[in-house]
Amino acid sequence: MSDPSSTRSIAELTRRYIEACNERRIDDLDHYFRPEFVSHLRVGDVAGLDRFKAMLLHTYDAFPDVWWTPVETIEAPDRCTIRYYFEGTHLGHFMGVPPSHRRVHIDACEVMHIRDGWVLEIWNYADMLGMAAQLNADNPLALRG
Repeated sequence: MSDPSSTRSIAELTRRYIEACNERRIDDLDHYFRPEFVSHLRVGDVAGLDRFKAMLLHTYDAFPDVWWTPVETIEAPDRCTIRYYFEGTHLGHFMGVPPSHRRVHIDACEVMHIRDGWVLEIWNYADMLGMAAQLNADNPLALRG
């Protein structure tokens, strides 16, 4: 029997990733991401799927209504770029910033490295300065995970 991950399309993989995040089904990421997965963020790398899931839980705590909306997907062999926006209401501490109770809208894109139907790495280019400004952070350049 063949490995179902090898026949999974890049479009299907990226769609399921966004759906899992939006529906708070982070354990579903085990089916799409390798355990040694690395997310390269503007504020530093998150190495390992367990750490990535912990980061998502922190995001859900800070923005209980967070939602990622894909705008555009560009596919290439072993790569996918997703342009999206992130919206949510800041009701919990996030990256050192106390709750502002503000609604935020953040534009971002992710370049995903995919091999044999598995996500190995993501390079995330989120507008962290825009987020810091919307959260009214005291020192936006010091915003860290």
